[in-house]
Amino acid sequence: MKTLERLVDMARLDLDQKRRKVNELEAMRQNFSDRIIQIDNEIAAEMKSAQIDPVLAGNIGRFIEAARDRQFRLRESLAEIDRELEAARDEVTEAFQEKKRFELVLERRKAERRRAADRREQLRLDEIGLRRSLEQRRPG
Repeated sequence: MKTLERLVDMARLDLDQKRRKVNELEAMRQNFSDRIIQIDNEIAAEMKSAQIDPVLAGNIGRFIEAARDRQFRLRESLAEIDRELEAARDEVTEAFQEKKRFELVLERRKAERRRAADRREQLRLDEIGLRRSLEQRRPG
């Protein structure tokens, strides 16, 4: 029983670790998404400034090109994270199912032990009842 309890604990730890990985990937994904939006905001701000200042207008093309390149690389990273995230979520599902299987086996074994203990107790009580019954029937 102790071995099975250790297996449940190990499965629980494995599941927790896999959930942490999913959370980390989700945070990275959010960070990259936020950075893409931030670059869009920077482009809009620079374009607005370029309308006011002719010196900036001459360089806005290079700025936008560099910003779009950064966004492209971020989107590629985002796609890679999405693939990793999908695999990590699958691992969480598998780890959860494994933990659940161990827990179910453990619960069945505990229930079997309780039933066996209950049967032994009932046999003991039946034996006590039988002895009392026999003692009462004996002529005194």
